[in-house]
Amino acid sequence: MDKLDLDDLPPLPQTAQRLLSMDEEAVGTREVAEWVELDPALAAHVVRLANSPWLGVRERIGSIHDAVQRLGCARVTELALGLAAGAVFKIPGQGPLGAHDFWRHAVFTAALMHRLAKLLPDFGATQPGMAYLCGLLHNIGLLALAHLDTPAYHALNRAVQEEPDTPLVKLERRLLAHDHTRLGSRLLRHWRMPPPVVFTAHEHHNPHYRGDQHSYVNLCTVASAVVKAELGLGDGDPGCHTPALAALGLDEGQLAQEWEALCEYKHDLMDTARHIAHVA
Repeated sequence: MDKLDLDDLPPLPQTAQRLLSMDEEAVGTREVAEWVELDPALAAHVVRLANSPWLGVRERIGSIHDAVQRLGCARVTELALGLAAGAVFKIPGQGPLGAHDFWRHAVFTAALMHRLAKLLPDFGATQPGMAYLCGLLHNIGLLALAHLDTPAYHALNRAVQEEPDTPLVKLERRLLAHDHTRLGSRLLRHWRMPPPVVFTAHEHHNPHYRGDQHSYVNLCTVASAVVKAELGLGDGDPGCHTPALAALGLDEGQLAQEWEALCEYKHDLMDTARHIAHVA
């Protein structure tokens, strides 16, 4: 498979399509809540994520309406988009690229990006909620690969298991005629996902990227490297994140501090990943 055939991929769920097309200034809490509630499984997971301690919610949220009121339309939309996009694909549970490890890596990367985005000296131009969505979907190309070319996905999954220290992109070049960054970015562009999500999927293995949406890309490069180094999960390269970290205006001390703070919620994040893997 030399080229991604978009006709062979499932469409983005209607709920997510509605959320992407909405005019944020023209809709309110009720409209967003009603759209998310059209998908009961999605609604349940948005409420669950909105109750996650690492998001800083002190009082329990009991409904989609409450989640939208408390967190705001933008953040709920970003959570819903990530969950809806991931739920399109079904992949095996086991292996380093299986559903369990895939979503653990995605959730921890997304959560760390969310925290780091709040530290950036760009006066709020990098939105924490959008950073979370970018982290959640940056490897969606692997899910697309499993859907389009199942034998190739299984071969790659075995190779990662046998050579855990070899970067994923090198294994892809050896085994496949394509890579997950191109698959993912083309899929996300086809789905009309926000530009930060598309660029992050395409460039997150490039620590020297300074083009469009560079802050989101660099956040993902850094966060995925930490998750790989600390938890042994995902496709990050722990030895190559320094240029991206410097470009963000952050240092290793800040990175270590934010990771340590995030790990206070490790069990909650693991639980979130398990639930997403079960639905996806």
